[in-house]
Amino acid sequence: MELYVARHARAAGESRGGERPLTDEGREDARRVGRALEAAGVKLSSVWHSPKLRARETADLLAGAVGAGAELEERVDLQPLSDPTTVLDAVRDAVGPVLVVGHLPHVERLGSLLLTGSADAEVVDIPPGGVLRFVSGEGRDWRLTWFVTPGLLPREAGKA
Repeated sequence: MELYVARHARAAGESRGGERPLTDEGREDARRVGRALEAAGVKLSSVWHSPKLRARETADLLAGAVGAGAELEERVDLQPLSDPTTVLDAVRDAVGPVLVVGHLPHVERLGSLLLTGSADAEVVDIPPGGVLRFVSGEGRDWRLTWFVTPGLLPREAGKA
């Protein structure tokens, strides 16, 4: 099983109603990360995101690069303070590679849960727009196999 865990890209400051869209830089970061995922050969069956605008926008941009035919699903269990075990249980029932796009502290707690069995271990740090790839199978526990962050990728010429 492949599981990709992403933190939404950079978002605007607080706005009325709590909806925070991605900044222009955040959109560009998500596009660059999406291109890196595509270059790595990532193919997704499902893309899950929280109901918050910034996560939905990030999910749309990443799915646009690697999710051709993938089902996009809004999930309330990807909220910042949601219990990560709920998502992990759903992932175990999923068919094919899944990308989850969420928020702090949830995505870092999910990563810690996957690696150590404890969501409270604080062993994962995901910057805005970062994506971690985990794999499991053949009786093995989850392993982190690689990650990509906007800071690791070159900016396009003419972009700030």
